[in-house]
Amino acid sequence: MQRPAIELLLRNHFKIQSNNNTNVHSISNVSENRKVIDEWIDNVEEIHASRPPGEVKFHNKMPTMPDPVQAWPEEIGIEIKNGSVELPDAEIGLTL
Repeated sequence: MQRPAIELLLRNHFKIQSNNNTNVHSISNVSENRKVIDEWIDNVEEIHASRPPGEVKFHNKMPTMPDPVQAWPEEIGIEIKNGSVELPDAEIGLTL
């Protein structure tokens, strides 16, 4: 394994983010050095395979869409229009 590939694998494994300048390596005579390119591709594929999948699996069943977006009963809508129900404004003071 070549040094750039080892650096790439180590940075990924230890979650190292480099703020320093990174050396960019070039390959001369690409047609004659196909093995180097193949190794680099294999290393990048290995890194991608070692990462967790890009999907989330929930332990509990998610509610169906009609449940959380059900309309209010008509009486509540009337009370809101009449002004007898006070709703919070956008600056509601909630802690997260």
